Amino acid sequence: MEILGERPVWSMSDSEKLSTLDAVVAEVARLETIKWQLIAGLDQSGYAKDLGAGDTARLLSQRYRIDATEAHRDVRVASRLTRHPATTAALPDPGVPFANLTTAHPAASETEALSDPDGSTAGAWRVHPAQAEAIMSVMARVPSTVPAEDVEFAERQLIGLAATHTPSELRRAGKKIRDILVPWCSGTTCRPEPSAAWPAMPRSSRSCSAPSRSPSTSAPANASSPDRCGAR
Repeated sequence: MEILGERPVWSMSDSEKLSTLDAVVAEVARLETIKWQLIAGLDQSGYAKDLGAGDTARLLSQRYRIDATEAHRDVRVASRLTRHPATTAALPDPGVPFANLTTAHPAASETEALSDPDGSTAGAWRVHPAQAEAIMSVMARVPSTVPAEDVEFAERQLIGLAATHTPSELRRAGKKIRDILVPWCSGTTCRPEPSAAWPAMPRSSRSCSAPSRSPSTSAPANASSPDRCGAR
């Protein structure tokens, strides 16, 4: 009851209920962040095998009586978090309990969020766990052939959009960003390189290019591989 100030809900005014709910949501987000960090640490150490559980997902499922699909999802998200420091930094600080949601979200507009993509504003958090999961899901679908600087730039853009976008909206925005990042080619048709659609995009050499035609045939020489971008 500490977060409620030991006051029953019925005794609160509507404004007090809302502000308390802000604190509860912020605390749940902080605890979810800690949970992912703990799961990632256990998975990296292989402690589940030492306990005879086989793997971390099975340990979670058996210990906490959760479905295997949920356990695997937690492990997958926790593992991805270790590869995305920018998203990790945008999550709630595990060492700051009971942060007020409204004051912990300084990027009140998309413009403000994009102007401070690295989250330098007073250590505030700008991404909910569900939004972080959506961002990492998008980034996991970016081919490994895309230059690292472009991937990092795209991740920061999505973190900025989290100020105004829900997880589902971030996934849709992420698909559009991926279409800009990856010049997918099929036959003689290629998705264009980033241009006016994303003027701030770092200019890097792309690994995908239009297929060349074989001099002995009218078919593209690499027609058997329409997508020349490798999976990440």
